[in-house]
Amino acid sequence: MLIRYTFKLRDPIMFEDFWPIPIMGGRLRALKKNNRVTGFLVEFEKQDPNLSPSLNQTPEAEVKAHIVGRDKLLPFVKFQIEEAFSFLQCYFNVEIISNEVETEYIAETEEEKRQIQVMSFKTGKSDIDQIVPFDIFARAVMAAEKAPSPAFESSFLHMARAELLRERYIDSFRYSFLLIESVYGGGKFKSSQLKQELKENPDFVKVVTDAISDRIKPKNRKQCDTERLLSTNAQVEAVIDHIVDKRGLYFHGNARRKNPWRPDQQEEAESLSLLTFAMANLIAVEAAKPMFDDALVERYNKAAKDAGAIMKTRIHFRFKDPTESFDREGQVEMNVPGTVPTAKQAVYLANTFLQYFNNQLPTADLVSATCVDVGSDAQLFTFQVKV
Repeated sequence: MLIRYTFKLRDPIMFEDFWPIPIMGGRLRALKKNNRVTGFLVEFEKQDPNLSPSLNQTPEAEVKAHIVGRDKLLPFVKFQIEEAFSFLQCYFNVEIISNEVETEYIAETEEEKRQIQVMSFKTGKSDIDQIVPFDIFARAVMAAEKAPSPAFESSFLHMARAELLRERYIDSFRYSFLLIESVYGGGKFKSSQLKQELKENPDFVKVVTDAISDRIKPKNRKQCDTERLLSTNAQVEAVIDHIVDKRGLYFHGNARRKNPWRPDQQEEAESLSLLTFAMANLIAVEAAKPMFDDALVERYNKAAKDAGAIMKTRIHFRFKDPTESFDREGQVEMNVPGTVPTAKQAVYLANTFLQYFNNQLPTADLVSATCVDVGSDAQLFTFQVKV
């Protein structure tokens, strides 16, 4: 069986010359597009067909089949490629996307055709366009005219987020901690002094408390010291001690210590990076508060009205008076900025309607409500109270 592994580069590069290079008993070739190298193909001939994934059928389950990976060669190939780029990155700004590999298992005989169940397999992430609520974009544009921007906070958060998405958890932690230290560290750099400074700052204590209570669990199931600490309902003081100690490891740890950090062991820092990123995110959100000033709400609504971007909606509802045995009906019209119905508008209108109902009919019980856009007749929400 022939195995092919395709690795993509983050950005294309150019070679003056190239020919196949031997690697681990196989060969490595460059993949080119318009004279630019976009990735590399690693091939191994005469491999055991049992390295190809198996397909486990589960006809009675909701998921009818499961692919089980059996390729014991791939981890070693990935490691070798990553090691090679570590040398290369000492000279050039190049990056291989080693966690997104396309693998092909190609039969070399008729018998192997019968043995191979899965011919190709690809790991990686789907590219999904990010949805940015228009009102947030508009508020940002308006806020930039009036208030100093949170450029300092957003620059660190942006880099921490980018590294987190690339699963480079150690670098993500570093950027998040730099923001934490810059905002709340008070210029202290010794661990004992920094710990004390952070613990005595009520604003940072609240940031840590909120980050712990609403934290994202790691994808990696392997237990690490951060995850073990958080699973014990650790106190804020212990969490602060922990992240400062980790700063010592990932900022100042040297290669000669007994347990140095390694760039190929990113999973050990996943929980740590998720926790500190949550803290950095809260810091940045606080810095972006000018976006939500009341004056901007009025300006946003006026800009929408001037542009003719106002949707007229009609809410029809049924309710019951406790003193009566029958339902009554009501109707109210509400305007909202926008030109097309969105989920965000639907939530806003539902909350606004419930507040209106409670204020106007405080003794009545709501039975149902339906909201439609008058212009398009599109339904924004409908619900029934089942009690």
